[in-house]
Amino acid sequence: MTGFTGDGLQAFDPSAIPTLIKLAQNSLFFDNWFSSMPGPTWPNRLFAHAGSSGGLDNSMGKVATIAAVTAPGQHLRFDHLHIFEQLIAKGHTWRVYRGDLFPQVLSLRGMVEKRYEFGYDFFRPIEKLRSDLQGEDAAAYTFIEPNYAVLRNFAGNSQHPLGTVSAGEGLVTYVHDAIFTSAIGQSSALVVTWDEHGGFFDQMSPPAATPPGDAPLNHARAANPANCWFDFFGVRVPAMVVSPWLPTGVGSEIFPRQVFDHSSIISSLRDILGLTESLTQRDAAAPTWSSAMLSTPRTVSPLSARSRAAPRLDHTPKLAKLPATAADRGFLMGVAHIAVDIDWHVAERTDTAPLIAHGFRCPLRLHPKCWTLTFEVSRLSAQRA
Repeated sequence: MTGFTGDGLQAFDPSAIPTLIKLAQNSLFFDNWFSSMPGPTWPNRLFAHAGSSGGLDNSMGKVATIAAVTAPGQHLRFDHLHIFEQLIAKGHTWRVYRGDLFPQVLSLRGMVEKRYEFGYDFFRPIEKLRSDLQGEDAAAYTFIEPNYAVLRNFAGNSQHPLGTVSAGEGLVTYVHDAIFTSAIGQSSALVVTWDEHGGFFDQMSPPAATPPGDAPLNHARAANPANCWFDFFGVRVPAMVVSPWLPTGVGSEIFPRQVFDHSSIISSLRDILGLTESLTQRDAAAPTWSSAMLSTPRTVSPLSARSRAAPRLDHTPKLAKLPATAADRGFLMGVAHIAVDIDWHVAERTDTAPLIAHGFRCPLRLHPKCWTLTFEVSRLSAQRA
């Protein structure tokens, strides 16, 4: 890899990534955007939601990860608000469009409960995005998560190294065109970025960063905690911001001597929505793109892509069809156990029948949850009344 330029990404031949190249050429393309910390996926993503990872500096184990996005009370902890809580506190709307049944944002405090809150639809399948925007049904802040396809070796559209870049390009095009072919697009900005660098070389050394300054409440949640002080950024990642109210160009030229990271999503959102309080010292110090706003809007054209079809939501396969080695069987049963626990928790709160467990009976009638269960994990995708 030879680095980033204003012409696009140089890890691929341009002909291999036509969508990303066109997006880079027609957006505010940041070559001065860094991952928030020198570490893996989850800590970096948390900086986009909370301006911190709460001390999490490495990956969590499989069971801890599943529990964080499915089980109430197992969420990651912060001694301050995350951005969705701040939006609620200030009276702003938000929404998550998901490619997976269990998006990563569910790991934040209160989000599992919000997913099943009666009368509200905070989490919607990604397939609904286009029709919602065409009907001018939009929130003030929308976060989009791809299909990670963890149980299919990451063969989704998140552009994970085990997946395909082309699938991710299809998702980017679908989202971009859903926004900018609707009336909502005239007052919108789309941010496209990646959580971390994937292990590729970059010749630019990560600069110093402002530590979040919060309590490391999540430090012990990592499978192998490290000793990160969060006072340096991670390696550069591409970031592109598209809006009729923002110019095209290269970030280091438009914002000389400024360093952006995922916390700039929070700081820019504060500027746009008038949120006065920062979440942490990191997002308080993070630059915004507001100073580049145009006085008159420009035209944002649709992207040319391999396919304009909506990305298909791949439902979780049934447990009986999952290949399992001796080492995997415990993990799969752990998934099933957590899924059933969540299913019963939601059923009890909403007074509806459970989705996963059916045909149950309690032969000894000793305990109301002593069920004989038939698992159908794919039924999780069904819509609750």
